[in-house]
Amino acid sequence: MALVVLGFKLSLANAAIITLTVVELYLGGVLLLKLDLRYSLLVASGLLLAFTGFLWYLSLLAHPPSCGCMGLTHLFASNRQNALAGIVRNVIILWLLWWAYDDYGKGSEGRKPPVGQTSEATATP
Repeated sequence: MALVVLGFKLSLANAAIITLTVVELYLGGVLLLKLDLRYSLLVASGLLLAFTGFLWYLSLLAHPPSCGCMGLTHLFASNRQNALAGIVRNVIILWLLWWAYDDYGKGSEGRKPPVGQTSEATATP
């Protein structure tokens, strides 16, 4: 566990992991159900940015512990390479979240009408 290796007590590390897992599951459900997309996309982006910062910190250590990232465990020869791959993956996901927020999170007033159609406000009778 990366948090224990970094000096956190085991009980605190376990509580943090359980709490973050519950938050991620809740956030995933809210995003899948498209409930309050504006705030859920912002929270998801903030959480992913924090995870990316943690991976960046791990990549700077001389002998980093495993990040524990799902899908990246033992994918590369070193934990630093795992952390760097996680950063790349997270940046791609952050870009997709930014795109989704730009499309869905602003509400109907922030969206442009489809090509070939005019909005009701600019339509002339």
